[in-house]
Amino acid sequence: MTTTQPYQPDRRANRLTAYQLVKSNDVHTLKIQGSQDVIDHVVGAWPRLVARPAAGDDKNRWSGLLRMDFEPNEDLRAFLEFMTEALALRVKIPASPDGALALDFYSKSTADDPQRREYTQVARAIRVAKRYQWASDEAASEAEQFLANRMIDAIRRHPWYQTATRIVAAPGHTPEAGTSTRLAEALSSHFDKPLVEVRTRHQYRPATKDMSPHERGSLTGEFRIFEDLTDRTVLIIDDIYHTGSTLTGLARAAKRVGAKTVLGLVAARNVRL
Repeated sequence: MTTTQPYQPDRRANRLTAYQLVKSNDVHTLKIQGSQDVIDHVVGAWPRLVARPAAGDDKNRWSGLLRMDFEPNEDLRAFLEFMTEALALRVKIPASPDGALALDFYSKSTADDPQRREYTQVARAIRVAKRYQWASDEAASEAEQFLANRMIDAIRRHPWYQTATRIVAAPGHTPEAGTSTRLAEALSSHFDKPLVEVRTRHQYRPATKDMSPHERGSLTGEFRIFEDLTDRTVLIIDDIYHTGSTLTGLARAAKRVGAKTVLGLVAARNVRL
């Protein structure tokens, strides 16, 4: 995949726009057109990659150059293709997760009218699973299974995420609101990785989408974890990403009990217009 267009990052979320694998004087270099959060995922997945400064035409065309001390293989290429599909999230809150991904946006502009937005396939499944519209129990269960399968596929294709040894479910705003919990349980069962118990300061709170900015900010101190997670990599599962406050609150709770790395995986990134 090649490109000649300058890269402009999207403040909301970013895919890997383009990449190129080149060899010069027996040195392999991976050239990336993507935001810093995309680069963080690439280095997290392939720690042997070393960043080096771009020069000349590369400085304008590529946002990241990574030197390789190994021959590129199909696993690396498959991962890079995955990063052209997934959304890398930049959580702009201190002590946030080390990396976060969304399967897709919640809604996108239509091709015929940029001012009109429509739900993505992932969002439609979320709406059924969360009963934002009437749905039978069977339909809701099928929607949750669809989302779980998409998350399983994402973890399989991302080497960094495969290093997680514990899974954390983002608690719902009420004890009955458990879509994220059920998704985390499905992933825990599939990958045989234990779930971490999370306690909340408040049994009931407004849904994140209905919170004021102040209320969302309070989520960073909402959660408590008591399991010893020393030196572990923890994976947080949530259904919808709004501002990053929930992921950050859970990341802080995990790191307070020793977690070395905290990653986030959400179904959809919601954008308020």
